[in-house]
Amino acid sequence: MDKAKKVFCYSIIILINFCCLEGISYYLGKYLENKGVLYKAQETFDDFENYLTNRHPVLGWVPKGDVDETGSRIIPAFPDPLRFPACVSLYGDSFTWAAEVDNEQAWSNVLSLLLGCRVANYGGGGYGTDQAFLRFKLNTQDKSKVVIMGFLTENIFRNVNQFRNLLYPNHRYALKPRFILNSDGDLKLIPVPNISKNEYMLLVKEPERYLKHEYFFLEDFGHLNCLEFPYILSVLKCATHFYILAKIAGKPSYSDFYQMNHKSGSLQVTNKILIKFYKDAIHEGRIPIVVILPTYDDLQYYKKHQKWIFQNIINLLNKDGVEPLNVGEDMLQMIGERNLNEFFTDTTNHLNAEGNKILANIVYKKIKGKVNCIPAKNAGLRRAVSALSWTN
Repeated sequence: MDKAKKVFCYSIIILINFCCLEGISYYLGKYLENKGVLYKAQETFDDFENYLTNRHPVLGWVPKGDVDETGSRIIPAFPDPLRFPACVSLYGDSFTWAAEVDNEQAWSNVLSLLLGCRVANYGGGGYGTDQAFLRFKLNTQDKSKVVIMGFLTENIFRNVNQFRNLLYPNHRYALKPRFILNSDGDLKLIPVPNISKNEYMLLVKEPERYLKHEYFFLEDFGHLNCLEFPYILSVLKCATHFYILAKIAGKPSYSDFYQMNHKSGSLQVTNKILIKFYKDAIHEGRIPIVVILPTYDDLQYYKKHQKWIFQNIINLLNKDGVEPLNVGEDMLQMIGERNLNEFFTDTTNHLNAEGNKILANIVYKKIKGKVNCIPAKNAGLRRAVSALSWTN
């Protein structure tokens, strides 16, 4: 074969291999888009007016649907918030709200039955600790004696995020507030952007130009990595993404955000928010409790390595005089030799009905002496309470 034919043949072979790699990279890129590793901009905006109608100017969004007139999730054990003022109130995200179980099975309702008084549930799906704290501050009608901040450990990276789509793809119009630390180390609120439809359409294309306090641009070296030709290069750029590095290390995706020197400052911001919640509640004459809610991945990691990924937040809180309730240890003890999968949902790893029951029992043991309980006066309620007692 002469030289020209060899060059031609090698060129064809290289082209075929390149096309194959590009095809593989494209489908891998689509998978990474669904995981939030690659950014995919929202493409349709026909429901923007609906977003404006439902948008909360401070929180970004609030729960819709099964809520009573106070904004709490409906508590079937004590459904009338005017007749049964709350003895305890909960703030947090979807784990506090108890997503994927019905109102009767939610741990707020189970805890209400155990205590014999109404536990209001002001959790919000997708909330960061920043939003949960702001809802606590805005909810001036909440007069409960005990107030609980549910801190899902995954929230460590939500607390340095302004645009939810960068973490959880396929969400629409999910703009949120966040806190930063000023030069004195105090919290400074960065509010939800108040923008028009045209401004939002520009924002989703180039969010780094409009969101000046969004950490996840720094994660991608100051710009967003999108799936574009050549796809091989787009995928290769993902090699140092925190999600990929955590998967390789066998850790939860947010693990590195608990490092003391992480460049996001997420640990310090989160600690300040929780301390501020604690001190403000005490100032109001209330009893605050920070409840640390470990994820499924946290529990699996602890079972394997006998250490908590989030230990640094516990250490910082302790240093500031706050003793959080880490329900993880009690959960594992109560679960015993059973499989963790039996206590979480199959879709998004929220606690299922049995998991909610465990959580309610753990929190009940912590706070039962701090609440003036209303005795269960009727036989039906007494039977319901008896059935909620957990035995392994």
